[in-house]
Amino acid sequence: MSEKLELLPSIGISLSVNIEGGRSLVFQTHVPQDCSQDALDGLLDKCQRAITRQTTYSSIEKIEEQVGIQEKMLVQLKAAKRKIDDKYNNMRVVAEESGRRTAPKLSEKEAAEKDQLERNINQTVETIASFNNMVAELKAAVGGS
Repeated sequence: MSEKLELLPSIGISLSVNIEGGRSLVFQTHVPQDCSQDALDGLLDKCQRAITRQTTYSSIEKIEEQVGIQEKMLVQLKAAKRKIDDKYNNMRVVAEESGRRTAPKLSEKEAAEKDQLERNINQTVETIASFNNMVAELKAAVGGS
């Protein structure tokens, strides 16, 4: 019985972190009450590394979702531009067949729309590349593939 009285109670540690998407991560552990500051700091550092790793994985998932959205948008933008290009090509063929010397022109509205689509396509391609680079860097940081 005297042995039980001589034991010091342990210190409970509970860390809770909210992660994107409504998920949470909870760490629960304990250390002896007389543990050294270095031992306690080491345990807390280990928990922090695990938290950082898990939140990074969550960030990777979110960025990959954005890549998918951007890729769908890119398909739509290219289809809209292709529609304008097809219209112009049809106008050109008709003009050539009818013997016109001057090349047909898109209306100002169509030309402006095409220019805007080209800018949007370029921006979307750059955004996708940027997101993919972020994912690669985050995966490298956590040692994942």
